[in-house]
Amino acid sequence: MPVVVELTLTTRPGHYEQALEAYLDFVNRLEDEIEDLSLAIIAGEPAQDLIHGVGIYESAEAAEDLASLPFFAEVIDALEPHLAKAPERNELELLALYAMDTEIQAPHIGEASLVEMSMLARLGHVDDVIALHESFAQDFQEVEPNAVIILETVQRAYDAVESLLAEPPRRSELHIVHAFARG
Repeated sequence: MPVVVELTLTTRPGHYEQALEAYLDFVNRLEDEIEDLSLAIIAGEPAQDLIHGVGIYESAEAAEDLASLPFFAEVIDALEPHLAKAPERNELELLALYAMDTEIQAPHIGEASLVEMSMLARLGHVDDVIALHESFAQDFQEVEPNAVIILETVQRAYDAVESLLAEPPRRSELHIVHAFARG
């Protein structure tokens, strides 16, 4: 079953470019060496000292095995002096993936944005929130026909205990600095 791995890096002020370079080196090696990696998007915002990576792997095992790759320790060593805190890693279940019949070409990198909507569901109501979000995603495709990729994921372990949505939906927007799709 495909799995989505998010890795978010918060850089130290003035260290964004160095961290981005080390992270992109890592992602380029993954693209060359991990055949189970089907999609990778790296987005960032220097003003926020934030780099966000999203990868889709064909199996959870492939995602888990990343830490045992020979060059993984090198990447962590290269990143560590540039990070304000430890990387945040989330593993998500892939619900749906819509990809326009086109590729993000190099001139569009930096012009394209990664827009992320996060909703925290009340305990026992994850499926209700998923249905809400699926409806939103379908409407979004009609309103924004230029959307290249729509990725729907869920992390069931983090249900909240309040109303249907435990907090207002969070929206973030970062500029895409790298995109890769296999096949």
